[in-house]
Amino acid sequence: QGVYFQYLYDQYDIATNQWQVKTEYPVISNEDNGFSKPAFTLNGKVYMVIGSELWLYNISENKWLKINTAPTYFYFAYVINDKAYFIRYNQLWEYDISSNSWNKKLNASSIHKSFVINNKIMMLKSTGEFNSDKEIYNVWEYNPQRDLWFQKSDLHAKQAHQLISFTTQDNGYIVSESELLRYNEETDSWKSFDYPANFYLG
Repeated sequence: QGVYFQYLYDQYDIATNQWQVKTEYPVISNEDNGFSKPAFTLNGKVYMVIGSELWLYNISENKWLKINTAPTYFYFAYVINDKAYFIRYNQLWEYDISSNSWNKKLNASSIHKSFVINNKIMMLKSTGEFNSDKEIYNVWEYNPQRDLWFQKSDLHAKQAHQLISFTTQDNGYIVSESELLRYNEETDSWKSFDYPANFYLG
């Protein structure tokens, strides 16, 4: 097995510590330049929105196949219970792999960052307000089973040029140049951890 990166030029095999050149993803036209190309993996295949089209990459055959159009451009993609959820600004779309169909879901607030925890999508939106030296973000939780949004505890984070998000061990994390913030879903609370020194997030 290998780790596949978004553009799929190369495959990295962890066991052998080797790179292997793979088929490049298809370029539709200049319309997809400057846009994210969100992708996800499921059942040994990679799915990617390129411009306004949805493509499937078969890892074993090293081939691309266009399988559908996309309702809009997207920035994020997550898989929950064998369905993919794509996000652009306040739009949320569900892609059903079994029926190869798109379903529009309940809109959210415009977002700045998101992550998935316990089969729920967490979205952060800056309020543009500050408490002392910390920027305030509204936090919303999306429940796919109920197609509903629930507001959670605000995040107060040091002002940063860029935020990175990830999930591990049932906790969500936000990383900036100067601090690490951990979200606990059970207590609906955030905890901040300072770094010994600031660093640049490229």
